[in-house]
Amino acid sequence: MKRTLALLCAAALLTTLAGCNRKTSLTGEPSETFSQNASENSSPPAEIIEDIELQKISDLRGDLDRQIEAIRNADYKNLHALDNFTVTLPETDVLFELELTHPEFTWHDYYDKFDRIFDRDFGNIYSPEDKERVYLAAADEDERSSDTYAKIPLAERADKFESGELQFSWLYVRTNKAYLEMYPFGNGIFRLYRDGMIKRANPNEEPTEVLFTDPNHYFKIVKDSLDVDSDEKYELLDKEMSVKEAAEEVKRLVVEHEYSWGGALEPEAYEYRVYDLNDGKFGLEFMLAPSYKGVMLDVNDVYSSSNIYGIPGGDRENHNYDRSPAQAFMMESGQIERFMIGESAYDVTELAEHDSVIPLDKAVEIASEKFGEGMKLSLGRAELIYSPMYFKNGYTEEGYLHWGSNPVWKLKCANSVDAWKYIVYINAVTGEFEFYVTDGWVV
Repeated sequence: MKRTLALLCAAALLTTLAGCNRKTSLTGEPSETFSQNASENSSPPAEIIEDIELQKISDLRGDLDRQIEAIRNADYKNLHALDNFTVTLPETDVLFELELTHPEFTWHDYYDKFDRIFDRDFGNIYSPEDKERVYLAAADEDERSSDTYAKIPLAERADKFESGELQFSWLYVRTNKAYLEMYPFGNGIFRLYRDGMIKRANPNEEPTEVLFTDPNHYFKIVKDSLDVDSDEKYELLDKEMSVKEAAEEVKRLVVEHEYSWGGALEPEAYEYRVYDLNDGKFGLEFMLAPSYKGVMLDVNDVYSSSNIYGIPGGDRENHNYDRSPAQAFMMESGQIERFMIGESAYDVTELAEHDSVIPLDKAVEIASEKFGEGMKLSLGRAELIYSPMYFKNGYTEEGYLHWGSNPVWKLKCANSVDAWKYIVYINAVTGEFEFYVTDGWVV
């Protein structure tokens, strides 16, 4: 299985980060710099910490409070747990090594799904006859610098998309009442926007164009939190809902309305923001990640306004952080006002099964050992998840992108020395260590 990640110079482990790409071994010695192409199938040898005693996941659950307390009381040379340090442990006693593959879809599959979503969300605004006017499409071969790019009505060349003469790269509707986009990856990555935000912020203005933008363009953020199971209640436009209730409703709507994921994956909410809509009303925005059998798959877990890759000297190809979170904004029950970057569908193959993992306190100890004394890390959150940091990124003979995911401990830290946020990964079975940095909000 291929493992790629843009790491930084070994000197970074002693003080702050320098800007070069390098793999760091578990012995603390940097290995040879290497680069990998998305189509390569080779991989460096796995580096495994020997003599790690694994713990049954079922036993870990009962022992977790003791481990958290041990982490809080430990005297690490470069790390301490915050008072509100929290842990996410999935409700399962078995984890897997996974391979994820995009299923095959035809042009009709893509179009039919786009059409269903449009009818469901905007059918009360536009008649079937309107679709020929508002449905637009771009093709792979369109010149992006052209004034006509992505402005051509779908009806003008739908037959060419259907026959395969043209490959579409974008289906969309953009009017003053509706905004819907679809990209042909997997089963379609969606963006959806209604005009409700504009109406709420500027009730006396009729928008001339729907701009796909964040709620914070219109409303003030009053709270960020990772506690999506909170019973704290907020008055939406139509009713009062707890955060937990709203999160469950958002996940249900994402599935029912086919906005995101599919196949074996389901959406899971993992953080939220609260927006003040004025007049005692609030809106809730949830960050969503795909999950498999109740275990989240890792995503870029910072908001899009931040530097989401954030590695000095690194780049996306090396970092391979291609799963993006979805953002779902709700102002009233039963309706998602804005949906951003839904992940595509995957079929899943279980390659190996694990009922035991490295204990959390041992994972934190490994992380501390890998960083130098010049670091001052504040540990805010730990999560046992599936991470694509250890994955096979290439193309099968059929041409479909596929991934691998292993169970990892993901540690979210802030470093007071260089003001960066550190995301640390400890493979939950082998003890492999990797990390990246970002300037985004993560703890």
